[in-house]
Amino acid sequence: MSLSENAKRLIPGGWGTPLKFPRAAIAAARDGLPVYVHAWSDDVAFDGDAAGMSVLLWGYPHRILDGCSALLLPPAGQMAHLFCLAPDVLACEHALTAGHVLEERELPRREGEPPYIMLTVVGEDPEEFRAMPPVALANGAQLQGWKVQRHGNRLQLITWWHIIGPVDGRRYHQFNHLYTMKDEVPFQVRDAPAASEVWQVGNTLITWATFEPEVPGPYWAQVGMYSWPEIVRVPLAGAAGENPPTGIWLGPFD
Repeated sequence: MSLSENAKRLIPGGWGTPLKFPRAAIAAARDGLPVYVHAWSDDVAFDGDAAGMSVLLWGYPHRILDGCSALLLPPAGQMAHLFCLAPDVLACEHALTAGHVLEERELPRREGEPPYIMLTVVGEDPEEFRAMPPVALANGAQLQGWKVQRHGNRLQLITWWHIIGPVDGRRYHQFNHLYTMKDEVPFQVRDAPAASEVWQVGNTLITWATFEPEVPGPYWAQVGMYSWPEIVRVPLAGAAGENPPTGIWLGPFD
């Protein structure tokens, strides 16, 4: 395998994407709007794609987050580019249904390699969520709504948060616990990073968890957040006492 062959097309077992492709894609994104990079990981110290994006966007308004577990959208009325490293980054799929997309562009990579996806969006409330009285957590995230989607035997719980602040830049994970009426403990647990290091007041946050329930419904879910790596649950805003409430109940649903 030669370097010229690797530069032209994806070769199994070959080298990664040549720099000219992400550099050209990011050049197209640097048009004055902030860039929200949704990658497979947000760890710029260990993930090559995240590290490369952080260098290419150095000094330019941007965020880098794990797009496999969260979608971050700009504040109401503001625009941004959502830059997905590939079409199969789940945030890209959720952005197309919840992100009020003004323009979708495919930015090429090598032959046989999926393109980068850039979605230009404007911040607005997402549609098709179940309305609920907002419930705020003490870390600045406020749950606004939720919905459930069925995919065969899988059940996906999608939650809509509004970042009201104050934010502290710490790392939080969202817990998603699935119950039936008979359960005293959850029978399935799905926790994931919530992109909290890059929250800013006004952002919309969409998160999701996929379950494969083996027992019939109806189901209930309890959601909330905890600090990582300390694993200390975040109480509801304004809660007091030695054991303040930390979970928000959703349901019933099938």
